[in-house]
Amino acid sequence: MADEKKESKLRLSEEQQRQYLMALQEVGADRDCQRCGADFETSFGIASGRTAVDLHLSTEPIESYEQNYFEAIIAVCINCGSMNLHATGILDRRASGEVEESDG
Repeated sequence: MADEKKESKLRLSEEQQRQYLMALQEVGADRDCQRCGADFETSFGIASGRTAVDLHLSTEPIESYEQNYFEAIIAVCINCGSMNLHATGILDRRASGEVEESDG
């Protein structure tokens, strides 16, 4: 049961994938592929699930996975397969108005 709940949290619906693509465009993270030059609007998609990036804060084994990772989406170029990670926490907070665009 716990694995099913975790899996459903990580899976992205087509609507969520579309929303993340729009969020990337809104913040200017919609440049053409850095590897092959393919156009962002026609050649990028969001993978159907979130991923977790481990943060190794010490040399000790990770005992509590939830405390040592951040969630990310993967934007994938469908032309060459290049992948880019984007932290969902930042994109989600920006969409809710908690984080404003930087001037930099």
